[in-house]
Amino acid sequence: MLFFEFSFPFCADDAANGLFFRADEVSSSCARGGRVSSDTYFNGVPLSVYAERCGMSFCEASVRLSGSGTLRWMLRSGRRRQVLARQTFSSGKETVLSYRAEMRDLPPHSVLYFEAEGEVCVLGGGCRTDMPGRRVSLRLVFCTYRRERELRANIGRIAPVLGENMQVFVVDNGKTLGNDFPAYVTLIPNRNLGGSGGYARGMAEAMKDADATHVLLMDDDIEVHPAVLKKTAALLALCKDPSVNIGGSMLSLAERTAVRETGGHWDGFRLRARAAGADVSSLRGLERNARAAGANYQAWWYMAIPLDTVRREGLPMPMFIKSDDIEYSLRIRTPILTMNGIGVWHADFGGKFRPPLNYYIKRNELILNAVTGCRRGQHFAKKRLLYSFAKNLLLRNAEARAYVLRAYEDFLNGAEAFARSDAEQLNAVLFSSAPDKSEGSVRRFFAVRRRLKREYAAAAESFRAAKPFLVSEEYWGPAFAGHLTKKGGV
Repeated sequence: MLFFEFSFPFCADDAANGLFFRADEVSSSCARGGRVSSDTYFNGVPLSVYAERCGMSFCEASVRLSGSGTLRWMLRSGRRRQVLARQTFSSGKETVLSYRAEMRDLPPHSVLYFEAEGEVCVLGGGCRTDMPGRRVSLRLVFCTYRRERELRANIGRIAPVLGENMQVFVVDNGKTLGNDFPAYVTLIPNRNLGGSGGYARGMAEAMKDADATHVLLMDDDIEVHPAVLKKTAALLALCKDPSVNIGGSMLSLAERTAVRETGGHWDGFRLRARAAGADVSSLRGLERNARAAGANYQAWWYMAIPLDTVRREGLPMPMFIKSDDIEYSLRIRTPILTMNGIGVWHADFGGKFRPPLNYYIKRNELILNAVTGCRRGQHFAKKRLLYSFAKNLLLRNAEARAYVLRAYEDFLNGAEAFARSDAEQLNAVLFSSAPDKSEGSVRRFFAVRRRLKREYAAAAESFRAAKPFLVSEEYWGPAFAGHLTKKGGV
């Protein structure tokens, strides 16, 4: 089984080419020069991951190349480097050089790579194992809203690797896409229920597919390399733990070699991104990203989840946008595996912020802490309310204050009101017109603060009690169809 394939960038002038090979010239089909190394983000083979998570004891590595010179198979662990084998090639024609890599008793964070010197043109290669893997059939779920250009670009990139066991569900919340996609791509028109509703719809459709084993949730505006999908599928097939989730790093679209997050940690008050700022074109950045630890959630720009987990734990909470991925990761409590070589490019967060997001961020943080049973939820709620209001008071941003106060009021109204509201209509109201300045008044702030003291516990308990219903198909089915909840689990 080919579990790791050396890959090449999308084009020759990509600023991220150094994440594929270190060479004089790197194109979409070869890497050439006097010295070519695969000790990079995408092509360094993280042997420790495969040994520890998959129980792999050895693998057969090979590289396809032409020219003449010397090739060294290398092992790196931290700053320590070891030459495993030397081979020469001199025919000038295309040739394949192979090496059997033993994987028992490896040093921590061991990476296998090759270095070739001479007149070198590397054309491909990868690593194979004789381990049997479980059957994996991925359903890639893109949730999109009026980003036709970005979505179609991603479909074009990954089309060559699609097939029976790697199919795409495009959940179109904007209902603006024509159904002219290639084979193995299914268009699913959907109400605009945000990312939560789009991913919930994709998960629900995947569960109806008897052949599907996993969903892979992805943003529509990422750039994903098809080799990343292959690595993901192979890891899911080989991991000893069938409940494992695969998370992808977020690489910056603006700074192509910079990591923005490799998993994150939510403590009830603050969100901390792992490996933020690591430059994975450098060895120091590679090490930092490889050692990222302590994450308890994975963002949905790239997360693969077993469908058995979805059937057991339910669909996303209907938060529309923001915090739904955090809540889901905390709910399922199954391992999240990240590694160098599995990552996507994504726009930085700052450029995507709009004022109504203040509402979703604050409301959903309150719901998140309520349904996860955060012991200091009320204390954190008071602290965040004061901080957010005071900050925007100093900035003279009455609009932001109004969104924050409405978020707290809607949470305090409880789960029943939340379940009966129409998410599509609410979002249209939030984004159609700015609130009146009076809605961000100091008087209203003190009224909300008093309510928070009196009503937080009851509101939080209502969301905890309603959670099984809110994540069920009993809730989501009518929501997809546009029917408001009249009664049920709330």
